[in-house]
Amino acid sequence: MLRNIILKVILILSVSLNFKHGWERYHYQYFPETVYFLTGFGMKETMLPYFGILSFAIGILILVPRMFFMEMLSMHL
Repeated sequence: MLRNIILKVILILSVSLNFKHGWERYHYQYFPETVYFLTGFGMKETMLPYFGILSFAIGILILVPRMFFMEMLSMHL
C-alpha cells in the first residue's frame, strides 16, 4: 500500500517536472537564464524548442506503466 502511494507520488512528480522543463524549453524567450545556461554547454538556441517537444513526449511516455517502471529500474542500476 505504502509502496503504491510512493510510486504514484514519484510518477506525478516526474511527469510534472518533464512538462515544466518542456514548457521552459519550448518558450525559451521568456527564460533568458535558461538560454544562457544551455548555450554555455554548446547547445544552439534554435534547438531548444525541439528539446521542449522531446521533453513533453517523454512526460507522456512516462504515463505508460511499463515505461515508468523501466525508468525506475534503470535509475537503480
